[in-house]
Amino acid sequence: MLFSLSYLSILLIISVIMTSLFAEEKNTNEEQKSKVFYIGVETNRMPYIGLTHDKEIIGLLITSVHQLCKKIKIQCEFVSSNFFSILEDIKLNRLDGLLIVDQLVFPKTDKLKLTTPLCTIQPVFIHSSDLDGSIKAKDLTGKIIGVKEGSRLHFYLIEKYDHYATIKPYSLLQNGLFDLFTQHIDLLATDKAFASVNLAKATFAKHYTITSLRKKNNTTSDFFSKKDFVLTQMTLALGEENTGLYNKLDQAIRARGKTPYCSDLLVVKE
Repeated sequence: MLFSLSYLSILLIISVIMTSLFAEEKNTNEEQKSKVFYIGVETNRMPYIGLTHDKEIIGLLITSVHQLCKKIKIQCEFVSSNFFSILEDIKLNRLDGLLIVDQLVFPKTDKLKLTTPLCTIQPVFIHSSDLDGSIKAKDLTGKIIGVKEGSRLHFYLIEKYDHYATIKPYSLLQNGLFDLFTQHIDLLATDKAFASVNLAKATFAKHYTITSLRKKNNTTSDFFSKKDFVLTQMTLALGEENTGLYNKLDQAIRARGKTPYCSDLLVVKE
């Protein structure tokens, strides 16, 4: 009888422990599913990130990240703000991460972990058709070149062309495009996706040409390749403590295979 009672007591204890463990695991899974991961974005970078008239955040990178979040079964929301406010909000744990187009960040200083790039930028010049062929630095003597302020391309132009041309930064790249069309600048340094989308809309696009900034061997210029110049283009940046989410997102990006060119993400609407 005593043996029987002891056996029943052990079974009862095991049952209580198993129930407790199951409930804890269930609560953890439900908490993970219900948690929303907030990602800061600058919404003035179409076709990558932008706002509709109804204030909906859209763009190539937004679609790409939504697909990733769906694949790893998490809920992601985007929050529009300016770049430096987003960095501060990540430090204060108000945001979980940042979606980078081509802003210059310093992962160690900003305490960020960068995922594998979502796509690869193809740097180009947009210019009038009378400046044709392979553009060398000496060809730009006395020219005015527009570029997105604070972008990696901005720093590249300062390094490569500042001795020859005037570099004019724009907080909004579309303003640079307007100045190009009204002949206030001679060239606009941007990327192929932006150039393709905006020239397709321009009524006098036939008067303008897109010239690649890449060399004939299809490698980026030396300045882009410097080891101390961290690749911060088309990537997700998460706070250092967000290791679990970072690993899931980065693994999902790598599982896609070879990183596509950003221009290849464009969907042509009939």
